[in-house]
Amino acid sequence: GIEGTGIDLQLSSRAGNVTVKNCVFFQPQVSATTLLKSHGAYFNNTFWNNTFVVLQTSFPVLSVLTNNNTNISNNAFRIYGSDYTIKVVNSYDVFIEGNRINVTYDGNAYGINFDGGNGTIRDNYVNASGSAGGLGISISSMVFSNLVERNEVVGNQTGVIGFQLLDSR
Repeated sequence: GIEGTGIDLQLSSRAGNVTVKNCVFFQPQVSATTLLKSHGAYFNNTFWNNTFVVLQTSFPVLSVLTNNNTNISNNAFRIYGSDYTIKVVNSYDVFIEGNRINVTYDGNAYGINFDGGNGTIRDNYVNASGSAGGLGISISSMVFSNLVERNEVVGNQTGVIGFQLLDSR
């Protein structure tokens, strides 16, 4: 398979104010690839109105790590074979709104995994279907001051959980 990242925002300058919008990301084959990655003390980034089509990967499709004031909105995800669609870790003031996520995986299928604080997750549509179960929206670890409202979660397999709240403190 292919390894790499479609867009990789890991600059050592810790720059921010990056907007990725109106792009189409297509992953046609089995790979170890994250299509959009923003890792490392960034701020004020926006991922808006993009389309992601993935046929097979074992990596998150959109991955955010240690970012503040990040906006992930109005994106469309059609994922066949990825464990995580949107994965946000150790980040604050993240706004996830109006995304349409369809994920199918031979294992556990995850729509939105949020591990952060002061986040807003609203008006998203998540259809998660995994042969071993799945999870529509998961909030874990740093659970405080998060707002989750008006999301629609559909699970097409036995064992799919619509919403999960974990606190590992």
